[in-house]
Amino acid sequence: PYIVGPFKGAGLNFGGATLSPSAGWDILMVGLSTAGTVLWRHTAGGPGIDAVVDTLVSPANELVVAGYMMDAATLSFNLGEVSVVAISGASDATGFVAKYTTGVYQWAQSAGSLDLPLGETLDLGVTLGFSSGSLQLELDGAGNLYLNGTFAGATNPVFGGTGGTPLPWLGGTEVYLARYSLANGSRLWVRTGGSTSNDNAGILRLDAAGNAYIAGLFGMNFVSGLVDIVASFGN
Repeated sequence: PYIVGPFKGAGLNFGGATLSPSAGWDILMVGLSTAGTVLWRHTAGGPGIDAVVDTLVSPANELVVAGYMMDAATLSFNLGEVSVVAISGASDATGFVAKYTTGVYQWAQSAGSLDLPLGETLDLGVTLGFSSGSLQLELDGAGNLYLNGTFAGATNPVFGGTGGTPLPWLGGTEVYLARYSLANGSRLWVRTGGSTSNDNAGILRLDAAGNAYIAGLFGMNFVSGLVDIVASFGN
């Protein structure tokens, strides 16, 4: 079993070891035996607020976590350890995905970011959809990892690690679906859809053949690939 969640400040102890915080709200990840014994523990965080939104455990018992780094442009894994690893993103909010195998860090990637106008703030329950899940993870039978999420901003500079891929932005919040190699974290492709209004992903599912299906909310005319889906506002 795994425990993944938020914590804040110093003093939290698991299995006789005190977790190392960064600042603000950070992330804890703990691996347990079937008897409840703590096998390993790691933390992740940055100068801002960090949160895990979805988790996935592979058939090989690999732990994958997806979430957001907010109000800061960096997120570090393995805080307080020799092997601290940092990834970067936009200073407002950037999605991330990371993998651990038997408690050993394997890789982490930045995903879609939200670049807000000066003075605008995030409503975490609505803009990021925490109540319904703004990031969704799925794994197919061939070892491909899928991440479905939200991005926004004309200068959305970070997606998929080194080099980044700017995503086309129509306005408001947009939806993306990215496919990664579970083995090494390399991003294989990313697809986007959206409108001039706010669009949010809600559900991601795969069928037996590895085809991906997304459900969510959109407003105005939603453009996905070459398909223009006409909707009344608020559908």
